[in-house]
Amino acid sequence: MLLSIIFLVSCELSEEIKYNTFYDGDKIVIHGYISLNDGIKVCVKRTVPPNQIDRNDKISDVTLYLFENNIIIDTLVPIDDYYYTSSKGLTLKMDALYHIETVSQTLPKVISEPQKIPVPIEFDTLYIQTEEMTYYARLLGFFHRKQNDVGYYIKHNSFYEGKTNSVFGNDELFNPYGIIEDIASDPYSIDINLGNASEFDSVEVALYSLSSDFTKFLKSIQYYESSKDDPFYEYTYPVFSNIKGGYGIFGSYSYRRKYMIIK
Repeated sequence: MLLSIIFLVSCELSEEIKYNTFYDGDKIVIHGYISLNDGIKVCVKRTVPPNQIDRNDKISDVTLYLFENNIIIDTLVPIDDYYYTSSKGLTLKMDALYHIETVSQTLPKVISEPQKIPVPIEFDTLYIQTEEMTYYARLLGFFHRKQNDVGYYIKHNSFYEGKTNSVFGNDELFNPYGIIEDIASDPYSIDINLGNASEFDSVEVALYSLSSDFTKFLKSIQYYESSKDDPFYEYTYPVFSNIKGGYGIFGSYSYRRKYMIIK
């Protein structure tokens, strides 16, 4: 039987993952993250077999617990039918290990692998260079890697008169094709084409540090996309999961932002 699961690649982007496997009953699917910048947010659904695609994937009786160093520190509260967040203001620590566990009367318990929040890093150098004849702008600079077991992601958004210019920005929380990993050189140089400088007057740039599990998950989405429709692949590349007893991802990240004015 073909098992069909919807994985959320970001808050806005979803991807349907299909596996040729025996369906051994309903399981919980978790997609969540924890961050010093953004707190915690978790999406919870149940698996749906392809012969019952119209069946409700909501879970009405699930309780989510957040653990810090194997001690419960919070019971997450629902935002809507799928999303959960912290019930209170939490003081998160970069040297602690965080994981989530579920309790449900109708579905098996799931436990995520523990995550440590990566140390956020700054750009060592960052500047915008505009070509005189074409007016095309490039974002140039470099940063030093501080941890070997994390991935990096650069997100930029352009603005004109205070409004987002979505043509030159990237709206997804994380695009799987934008992950930077296996950095051979240190410092790591960046060179990003921002487009025509006459179309925007400022740029916001964020440098994300992603946990190892979060990086593996996003990269596996990329490999899955590349292999699922290619007839020359012997099998579809599996999507990484760090949820024991279910499916999905619970990752961590941190970031630093820099706002730049185009002169």
